[in-house]
Amino acid sequence: MEVVVRRIAVAVAFLLLTTACAGGSQGSIEPYPSYTSSPPTEPPVETTPTVPSTTTTEASTTTTVGPWTSLPDPIRPAAVLAPALGGPATIETMCLEVATGGQIEPSGEAASGLADVLDLLGVTVTPEGCEATFRLAATGNRTSELYSFGQTNRRCGTGLILTGESSLVIAGVTERTWTVDINTPPPATTETCPDESAELSRHDWDDDLVTAPLVEMFGEVAGYAEWIGFIDAHIEVDSRPPSTDDEVQWLTSWLVEQKPAALSKLGYMAQVEANEPALLPLTPYLIALLDSAQNCAWCSSPSDVEEAESIAVQLDFDLGHILNMILPTGIRHNGAPAQAWWEVWERQQGS
Repeated sequence: MEVVVRRIAVAVAFLLLTTACAGGSQGSIEPYPSYTSSPPTEPPVETTPTVPSTTTTEASTTTTVGPWTSLPDPIRPAAVLAPALGGPATIETMCLEVATGGQIEPSGEAASGLADVLDLLGVTVTPEGCEATFRLAATGNRTSELYSFGQTNRRCGTGLILTGESSLVIAGVTERTWTVDINTPPPATTETCPDESAELSRHDWDDDLVTAPLVEMFGEVAGYAEWIGFIDAHIEVDSRPPSTDDEVQWLTSWLVEQKPAALSKLGYMAQVEANEPALLPLTPYLIALLDSAQNCAWCSSPSDVEEAESIAVQLDFDLGHILNMILPTGIRHNGAPAQAWWEVWERQQGS
């Protein structure tokens, strides 16, 4: 009952605020629906934004902080190589040598995904003159079985054959090699039926060849970066535990730099009700990004304006889930919606 009363009080206060922002519009706040029993929907946009000036906050607190224009700068996670692999040393540049086969995605696409992960860690991928080289060679295929679904028989690619090797090379010396050799036959029964000719998802083959090497190289932050930047945005958002305080801090630094992978992943994470308490510390920084997008500080062309509008829609979407509220339609284009969200945030903190 206390939660219901609090939410009603917040909604009434926000109604008064947003009506003023909209110049007397009749928009209203409705309780945000629960998404516990329904699958995540597609976030409204996918963007490839430019990098604005950065801001951040302490991820372990949800207490009221100052206006978003004076938030402290983020502490970006650094890729510090583990002592067992020649560290501690900060790796700033890395070469990638990737070769894939079978039903694993083309080498160029896999390399691009790895580059996204390394970018989150502050490592620049270069073609030559790098401090370290990460080599990945993998081939994998589905194996299939005929299953009965009611009166229909279907052949499903539920088994997996995978072989591969990853290695870290520094100054011409191979510091560590990781190998995998998997032959998992199709199970006797299945609830899903992937096409036997379908390309393998990265989630099907990354554990031993990508996740484990990166975590051993750079620690747990690399595992989180790999989940954010390498695995498809909609994968594991329901089954993965809510992000820890450290993970939220890392995510904050990537969001304030508008990393596309982080923005895309957040769109799915925010829809899982169990994630809301963990993601609340992001609120001031999402409001700051919303304000930046609305002001379009980086805009120099019509395409920039369109990009900024898409980011604003995305952030409204995420804030609505995280704060369990919806900003009324029309307010986005009248008055100051970033200020409106900030007032909601402050009122929730006060309650």
